[in-house]
Amino acid sequence: MALETYGNCLSCLLVPLALWSIVVNILLYFPNGKALHAASYQLPNHEWYFEGICFSGVMILILSVILIILECSVFYRCCQSESCNKTYRSFISIVLALLGIAFSGYSCIIFTLHLIQGPFCNSSSGWNYIFKDAAGGYLTDYPAWSKCTEPANIVEWNIILLSILIALSGLQLIICILKVAAELKRTLCGTYSVFVQVHECRMKLFLLSCLLISCCFQAGAVNWEYYIGITETAWNYAPGNANAISGQLFAEEE
Repeated sequence: MALETYGNCLSCLLVPLALWSIVVNILLYFPNGKALHAASYQLPNHEWYFEGICFSGVMILILSVILIILECSVFYRCCQSESCNKTYRSFISIVLALLGIAFSGYSCIIFTLHLIQGPFCNSSSGWNYIFKDAAGGYLTDYPAWSKCTEPANIVEWNIILLSILIALSGLQLIICILKVAAELKRTLCGTYSVFVQVHECRMKLFLLSCLLISCCFQAGAVNWEYYIGITETAWNYAPGNANAISGQLFAEEE
């Protein structure tokens, strides 16, 4: 129930996550806020893949905007039937959410791999990935961070920003998975309207009411007209075995 209630809010959460992913990824190009190393291409190779800007940033932002439009626009129509229209909306939302899973999942994996690889920095042996063989062990080996002499504090800079990007892309991945689950639940377990026609039952009630009325009156000529939607029926009751129109007597069997 909560998944259906808050399912429409999930797309809105992707917007700030995508914007933050773009901002944090841009900061990776400027260690300590300086553009010197970016200008001389002294940056890790993964930063030129633009996964933070492109995949977990711009692409997720575009997907979230389309999802919000699908959820909020009352003028959007795929087909004439409302139920058909809702089905197409859910299908498109599922496809977009699956793309979001692919984009955010790819970004999360790339960020994690490059956090394990370590920064590209200058040391006594020149510019290199000096922690690439440590399998992430440098993350807790604080004295080893001093091996990177340039850019200053590059290890801390990389660890903080890449950790933020991993968290952002991980949240995007979780939200997209929840979005797929919400749309599948809405599509497969939604409510449907059922219309029951009761023409036969209505006809039986009508005949029963006619029988009760005819039994209540024992004298006089009474004309009753009933409209049942198809034909009009006139009833004539003549007490004393006499026809009210011609005055002739009825036989017992009549």
